[in-house]
Amino acid sequence: MEISCIVLCGGQSRRMGTNKALIKIDGVAIIERAIQELKKISKNIVVVVDKKEKYAQITKYEGVKIFEDENRDVGPVEGMRIGLKHIDKHSAFICACDMPFIQGDCVKELYGYKTNDIYCVVPRVNGKLHPLHGIYDKKAYGVLSDMVKTDKKRIVYLFDRAKTEIVEVCDCNLELSLTNVNNPEDLESIKKRGVVYG
Repeated sequence: MEISCIVLCGGQSRRMGTNKALIKIDGVAIIERAIQELKKISKNIVVVVDKKEKYAQITKYEGVKIFEDENRDVGPVEGMRIGLKHIDKHSAFICACDMPFIQGDCVKELYGYKTNDIYCVVPRVNGKLHPLHGIYDKKAYGVLSDMVKTDKKRIVYLFDRAKTEIVEVCDCNLELSLTNVNNPEDLESIKKRGVVYG
């Protein structure tokens, strides 16, 4: 599978009150858990951050490159833009840094829907789109570059301008892969499911 992976770490974690990417689950930071899983399917992983010095610990992973947002306070479309700018392949799996249980099988399944004329492949579960767990063509870089210059900076506006495949049924454990940690309650929920964090 010829794909790059992009992990976005530019958020401010207001609801959590601390950097979500560095929270440990089973003794491993969420960002590192994501990298370890993604390295099973790609040798080219790009991590987009607000400040590089906050993520020095991930430089130990071979094949992982770190880049900073060029435009501050723009949101995930900026991280996506920077990530696509620096990938080695024609397509990338893009995810958020607060997903501790990303499943490589889900990435592969979503990638199976990608064709030359489709720019975005995004799962929809119970009517909700999950754009930060999707496949994006490098050609979407131009659209995203235009978007950051306008007032339409939400990812959904990309789907209005670029051909998008919405995937509603997956054979993989998509629910697990989509699990994210937004606040202390989410962490507590993971704990109740038998996963230790800290």
